[in-house]
Amino acid sequence: MTTTSDLPDNEPAAETLSPAAEAERKRRQRSRSIAIALILVAVVGIFYAITIVQIGGTIGTRPL
Repeated sequence: MTTTSDLPDNEPAAETLSPAAEAERKRRQRSRSIAIALILVAVVGIFYAITIVQIGGTIGTRPL
């Protein structure tokens, strides 16, 4: 495996992408980020719903 310290000073560490390839990379990264955000919101919503159901089941049985 080549690390940046193994490369000569005049050789870049990563390939430069064409503007079209860079735009495509950014588009894919944005869609991945949106998908992860939606999954996170869904998981939080599921945990919230489960908590409300668990609390809701005990409200009627608590003494006043």
